[in-house]
Amino acid sequence: MNKYCIRKKEVFDKCKQTTKILIAMTICVFLSISSSQVIGNNYLHGSVSFESDQQKTEIRGTITDEKGNPVPGVTVVVKGTSLGTTTDIEGNYILNNIPHNAVIQYSFIGMRNQEIAVQNRERIDVVMEEETIGLNEIVAIGYGVQRKVSITNAVSSINSQSLSERNSTNITQALQGKLPGLTIIDRGGAPGSENLTTRIRGVTSLNDNNPLVLIDGVPGSLARVNPADIESVSVLKDAASTAIYGSRAAAGVILVTTKTPNDGKLSVTYNGYFGIARSNNNPEHMEAVTYLKQQNEAYMNTYGYKFYSDEYIQKWPENHANDPEQYPLPNVWHNTLFRLAPQHSHTVTLSGGSERITNRISFRYMNEEGILPNYGFNLSEMRAKNGFKLNDKLTFDTNINIRFSERKAPYNEWESYNRMWQNSQWGVPYYKDGSYGLTVDSYSPLINVYEMGKASSKRTYIVGIFKANYEILNGLDLSAQYSTQHNMEIWNSFNNKYDFVDKLHPDRRTFNNINRMYDYRDKSQEEGIDLHLSYNKTFNKHKISGIAGYSEIHYLQSWVEGYRQNFYNNQLQALSMGADDATQSATGGNSEWGLRSYFARLNYDFDSRYLFEANARYDGSSRFATGHRYGFFPSFSMGWRISSEEFWNPLKDTVEELKIRGSWGEVGSQQVGLYTFMPTYNQQNYLFNETLATGFRQINLASEDISWETTTQLNFGLDGYLFNNKLNFSFDYYRKLTTDILLMVPIPSIIGLQPTNQNAGSVENRGFEFLVGGRQSFGDFDVELGFNANYNKNKVVDLAGTGPHISAFGNSDYRTITTEGYPINSFYGFETDGFFQTQAEVDNYAKWDGSVGPGDIKYVDQNGDGELTPDDFVIFGSEIPDWTFSSTMSVGWKNLKLDLFWQGVAGSDKLMTGAILEHGIWGGFTHKIWEDYWTPENPDAKYPRPTKYTMKNAQISDFSMLNGSYLRLKNIRLSYDIPRNLCERINVNGINVYISATNLLTFSELNKYDIDPEMEGRGQESSFPQTSVTTFGLNINF
Repeated sequence: MNKYCIRKKEVFDKCKQTTKILIAMTICVFLSISSSQVIGNNYLHGSVSFESDQQKTEIRGTITDEKGNPVPGVTVVVKGTSLGTTTDIEGNYILNNIPHNAVIQYSFIGMRNQEIAVQNRERIDVVMEEETIGLNEIVAIGYGVQRKVSITNAVSSINSQSLSERNSTNITQALQGKLPGLTIIDRGGAPGSENLTTRIRGVTSLNDNNPLVLIDGVPGSLARVNPADIESVSVLKDAASTAIYGSRAAAGVILVTTKTPNDGKLSVTYNGYFGIARSNNNPEHMEAVTYLKQQNEAYMNTYGYKFYSDEYIQKWPENHANDPEQYPLPNVWHNTLFRLAPQHSHTVTLSGGSERITNRISFRYMNEEGILPNYGFNLSEMRAKNGFKLNDKLTFDTNINIRFSERKAPYNEWESYNRMWQNSQWGVPYYKDGSYGLTVDSYSPLINVYEMGKASSKRTYIVGIFKANYEILNGLDLSAQYSTQHNMEIWNSFNNKYDFVDKLHPDRRTFNNINRMYDYRDKSQEEGIDLHLSYNKTFNKHKISGIAGYSEIHYLQSWVEGYRQNFYNNQLQALSMGADDATQSATGGNSEWGLRSYFARLNYDFDSRYLFEANARYDGSSRFATGHRYGFFPSFSMGWRISSEEFWNPLKDTVEELKIRGSWGEVGSQQVGLYTFMPTYNQQNYLFNETLATGFRQINLASEDISWETTTQLNFGLDGYLFNNKLNFSFDYYRKLTTDILLMVPIPSIIGLQPTNQNAGSVENRGFEFLVGGRQSFGDFDVELGFNANYNKNKVVDLAGTGPHISAFGNSDYRTITTEGYPINSFYGFETDGFFQTQAEVDNYAKWDGSVGPGDIKYVDQNGDGELTPDDFVIFGSEIPDWTFSSTMSVGWKNLKLDLFWQGVAGSDKLMTGAILEHGIWGGFTHKIWEDYWTPENPDAKYPRPTKYTMKNAQISDFSMLNGSYLRLKNIRLSYDIPRNLCERINVNGINVYISATNLLTFSELNKYDIDPEMEGRGQESSFPQTSVTTFGLNINF
């Protein structure tokens, strides 16, 4: 092993060792704090007390709801201590040795917390009141929190209880369809590499459209958060709510808040599940004899002869039954490779503390296998949050998250699923002797996943957040936060040397004579500093609050990559074992960028009726040249709580809360290349005096004036709560205009350089969002319903004289165009006019392909010039949906609860592509749907006549476009809370068991083609398949 490999191994080993030490130290700190807390509290409540033993008493009581029903499981704690209990099945509780001047706290999920002074009483009965839906909910916003009733911006939020209704390996999946304005497309993906797209209010730019994700105020990824650690998620949608994040907020902001430790006695919880995943769409191939006849038709239509004799076809069923190896089925790869894949996750959480010190630490292990062989992902992580109240004015909090993950996959992932579709006919998966069979094109998906080689990646992610808060004066606080993130990745792939021959068909052979290895190492570090003053004061009917702050981010990255080939064998998979010759290569690089920002917010509330908010951020980015580095992003919003006016009093019983709000603001995007503003030089060899020399030359024109993309957004909203808050609704209308979008603007060729991006284009999104929800009890039954719908219309407004921008794939079965007046990436191809029915009709039509005949698709000659060319292409559809919608339904009966979650889209178009469209043109999978093809005897067929080795009937056109609308039962979950008296027998506070299933039922035109409606582009044969997962789960609160 060379010095490079040894050194890198030492570095990563040290990092891993350091991380293990940090975990051990965190555990020790937690245990020592918890131990000291227990000892301290025992001492406090033993010989030393608030008062003498004669002044203590026993407190008993019963806790009921507003209907008089007992409420089991209510947490009852003596304020400022860890002394407490929970109510039993009858709602009763007992507390011993309680001081007469103590205060008791009562809390329960979904009900309003209460504090009651003992005042020499021996019995305290409590009636718990239901928390008003939404009105007093605390919602996370930029650099703070607000009561929902006081918010004047477009903000959607969801709590941990709602998120837990769907099990997922990635919290992004659990958010799908849950919040208006947030669109998530789940395109499947291999374990550890889920293919999820997140958009807030449409596609904003021609470049990066990913929203900013902040986890406890620090930039991160939704995939890096344990769902069991999440307290709430807020989505900031309009510019008024996102402007305080300035240049990173053009695509919206998602705020994730993790659970904080609670004071009181130590509690331990377990959350775990075991699931089985299966492929969501298993296509059905055309029946064998029908396929043989269809192929004969294709050869006759193209070459004038049959490929299979009538006798061969007639005897095929009998021959197959007697000798399935010599006469295999056309394509059985999906049934052969797809399998049931187990996955399981386990989280253990410890939480507790005192009034001065609180601690919460969670541990998770997750393992996920793939529905295709040799795919897998496992994860181990820890999150520790500690709070220290140093005195009445100063607090200090720490938040540490450490993750180890490892992913495995075949060497060539794309081929592992693509070869089930393409070049895949007439292959025997395994012969009886265990050897591989090959298709007529000499491929085997089994060889791809088992023998071609493997790829693996190991990642270590560490983040530490350290925050202090000091109360300078009553209502004036100073907060300081430092964060540091470290991400280390080792990725390598090894392509085996192999040689396989089909034993019954020696002419079928697949081989690789050179084994090779790639080794990639990446390390990045991001540090952030946030300082801000916050003010909150009430003067009679006037409430004023605000913040003023400073933020700084510094990012560093370095990477190296090595390559070697011709290893001695396939087992010696270390880079140093490859050939040390001219074929080896090594490269690497590093990058650095920074942000420096100043921000402020002002809130004014008059008598809880008239609300005003202003935000501003002054951002500086190292990605731009001097003179263009800083941008100013303001926003304003107002709200009027009409229901707080006196004239509304007669309507209060019907509409308790009604608020109108409006906002305007600007945000930006700094997602440009790091060094596009400066001239850069590339190394290049040239001849000088007949000798090879090395020099440097500028290739690209520097864009010194490049600056921010800016999104301006206008928003109007209406929020209401009706019928004693049993029904709530929210409506928003918005218009987003993104200007100065980065485009490749042409430059005169005389300059001698390649163009780079310049600020030029603009894109508009208009739409509205609607949400309605309610709940009602009928005796022992509780019913909750929710529905939200989003409408968005995307349009390219200006391309600054460039374009149209056209993107095509392969054999022209997929082509998109971005041009003014249409949605981004609209479908672009031929319009069709049925099939040719006679040769005379062909002869008298526009010329295109000399082999066109009756039964072929008739493409429209748009300009009437007698030829079919790209000039006849039209825009005929878009994959971007007009509507996205979802619905939640929950029915509870005593301890049993059923949750259903529906999700779907409307106004979306999809394309048949690849093998599904080609219908046996090449040696690919031929779907049974194509059995209804054109013949002279079947002129009204749904599909054109079969042909061979020509794409004339597989061009992108409105013929290949399908309705992409769908409605899917995304998740169904049945849960049961074990009765309280049974839990007490085994000394636990509560047990919940459940069974759930995802993607269980789908209504869509795409079903008959076995195309998953959430796939995008050419995803059906170019992406890891979408899955459906059945899960059995258990939650225990010790």
